[in-house]
Amino acid sequence: MGNGLSLQDRIANADKTLVLSLSDAKLKTLPKDVLAIKQLRNLDLSHNRLDTLPTSCAKWTSLKTINLSHNLFSSVPFDLSKLVKMETLNMSANSLLSIPAEIACLVNLKSLNVSGNRIKSIPDEIGALTALVTLDLSSNAVTVLPVALASCKALEEINASNNRIQEVPEALGALSELKALRISNNKLNGFPSAVLKNSRVVWIEIEGNADFDDQKLREVDGYGEFEVRRKEKILSREK
Repeated sequence: MGNGLSLQDRIANADKTLVLSLSDAKLKTLPKDVLAIKQLRNLDLSHNRLDTLPTSCAKWTSLKTINLSHNLFSSVPFDLSKLVKMETLNMSANSLLSIPAEIACLVNLKSLNVSGNRIKSIPDEIGALTALVTLDLSSNAVTVLPVALASCKALEEINASNNRIQEVPEALGALSELKALRISNNKLNGFPSAVLKNSRVVWIEIEGNADFDDQKLREVDGYGEFEVRRKEKILSREK
């Protein structure tokens, strides 16, 4: 598991540090001693064989970050919705079929990564995540980006590449903090001028869309404003 400490030693240390990594520990179930660390802040359970979490995980009321990537989850554990202090949730590379409506309870969530699953739709309840800064939906089977995303006013980056999305909602132009939109390898047939004009977006990835390419993006009203912001960003990095 990386630094030579046994699983039990790691758990014992976490009782003091409140940070625990059990990545790549071949876990099929969560050790009971982990559940006893009530003030746990950061938990990494990635690269295991977990498909569920016990209901008692709701006692981790101080948890801010949990990494459940590269496991066997087919659904988001319901009790995670009770961990309202959570800021980072990573469930990439599992077998998720959906995002539950209860995601709305995680009002302090800043980063949500559900890439590499089998998700087909995003619930409107995601609009309740007003603290969300980064959203990674890439490599799923999503067909529609919900208009409700326009309520996530803090969003700076959306990665929706490698899905089946046909259009970007005009309402996303309301995301004044949006800087990066990655939507390559989808089924786009257009792009809303409001996003180019009203957001702060400086990076757009749209390659791999058969019916909409960079040339067509340049023809969208507002592209000039986007290009000015993009060049200013490049110049600021070079200084």
